[in-house]
Amino acid sequence: MAATISCGIAILLVTLFGVSAECPDGFTKHGTSCYTILHAKVDWSQATVVCKEINSHLLEIDDAAEESYIHGFLSLHWRAYDPADFWVGGNDILEEGSWEWASGKAMTYTNWDDGQPDNGGDNDYNEHCMEISHGDAWKWNDQECDEERNVICEIPITDVIGGGGNPGPIG
Repeated sequence: MAATISCGIAILLVTLFGVSAECPDGFTKHGTSCYTILHAKVDWSQATVVCKEINSHLLEIDDAAEESYIHGFLSLHWRAYDPADFWVGGNDILEEGSWEWASGKAMTYTNWDDGQPDNGGDNDYNEHCMEISHGDAWKWNDQECDEERNVICEIPITDVIGGGGNPGPIG
C-alpha cells in the first residue's frame, strides 16, 4: 500500500511539474520565463495594463543570456511589426535617472545604446520609459512614455506554476 501511495505521489509530482513548466498559449519558454509579443501599439502605461490583463508583466531583462534570447527572437520576427519598436518594463518615472523595472525591482543589468539614457525627447527632457527597437540594434533607449509601441510581456515560470492562468488570445 505504501508503495502504491509513493508511486501515486511521484506520478502526481511529475504531472504537476511537467504541466507547470509549460507556458500558456501564445507564450514561448526560455530559461525561467515565458514571453509573448503583442501586436498592440499602445503607450507605456497601457502596455503595463495589457500585460497584467494576460497575467504577465512588461519584459524585465535580468542578464545578458536573457537579452541574447530576446535579441535572437526579435531578429527573426521583427518584420512582422511596423515599426519594430517595443516597450519593455524599464522606467525612471518616480525619480529622474533612477531606472527600475515596472515591478519596482532594481535593475542589476543594463545594455543602453551609446549616449542613452539621455532624457532627450523633443528637448523637453521627458523620456522616462524604456524601449528596444530594430533601428537601435535592440540596445536600450529611453523614450517618451506617451509614444505608441508594440509590447513584450513576460511571465516568470514560478507564476505559471502558481496558476497564473491562461492569457487568452494573443494578437
